[in-house]
Amino acid sequence: MNHDYEKFCTSCGASIDKRAQYCPKCGAKQVTDSNNQTKYNE
Repeated sequence: MNHDYEKFCTSCGASIDKRAQYCPKCGAKQVTDSNNQTKYNE
């Protein structure tokens, strides 16, 4: 996967498409802020 188009799942940490709303591996909904940046649960 191209690094410009990937992020990590907020739940399982899998490498997924940056635009994904759900992780294809674990099914977790990906939470993003207004700048479309992944927010991690702390």
